[in-house]
Amino acid sequence: MTLTYIENEPHTARKMYEALKGAPMAEQRFKFFGNDVYPYQDVSRMETDTHVYWAQTLHTPKWNAKTGIYLKNVSGVGCTYEKTTKKFKWWFGKQIMFAVPEMYQDMCKYFDAEWFIKEPNGIKISATNSVFVKVLKGKITNTNELLKSIMKSNPVLRNYDIDVTRLIVYTAATNNRVQTLTDYVDVAQDVNVVLDTLSNHGGFSWIMMDLVKYARMLNRKIDFNWDLSTTTSKRSEWEKEIEVIRQEWLPLYSF
Repeated sequence: MTLTYIENEPHTARKMYEALKGAPMAEQRFKFFGNDVYPYQDVSRMETDTHVYWAQTLHTPKWNAKTGIYLKNVSGVGCTYEKTTKKFKWWFGKQIMFAVPEMYQDMCKYFDAEWFIKEPNGIKISATNSVFVKVLKGKITNTNELLKSIMKSNPVLRNYDIDVTRLIVYTAATNNRVQTLTDYVDVAQDVNVVLDTLSNHGGFSWIMMDLVKYARMLNRKIDFNWDLSTTTSKRSEWEKEIEVIRQEWLPLYSF
């Protein structure tokens, strides 16, 4: 069994704990209650003949009156890889991309998929665990394949014809996850226009966000190329329609 800590430099808090653990009880007690030893977090890889385990673990120093200082270890995110079946099991159902980067970077290096590390952050954090497994197994080997797989894995985005080139520009310009597009695709006349607008401006005005809300309520579509005058006019028009509908349905609400 081989345990490897994945870090850029030795963890100072771990070294302090390890040194204190071998000290006399009196020194342990003095420094523990004097707040001279701290919690720390690390990422580790442990490999056996049959499995590989990755874990992001929080180590919190505790005190035992009989044995002295010890660590309470809680793993928040992790993965088990079974060598025989080549299956991955993700701990606690948590997405690996929301753990510290050192974990998925080490997995990429272990499985010779280092190209993924160089992808823009917006694309990396869009990769679900199931998509990331395909990267590690070599079933996805480039950016285009990665983005297509991300969209296919999403129950909303898979229904739209989204231009991959525009999507690459969008994630690079905004650093947003691909999945954020689900906030707009259902009301857009052309989802690729949404991509262009967000890539150029980073977001939408409060007037446009109101229009998105109203479009959903009225089952309408928005041309995200509309200028401010048209957007403002549409917002006013749809707001009045919504108020009429509310007045018609008001008697249905009884208190």
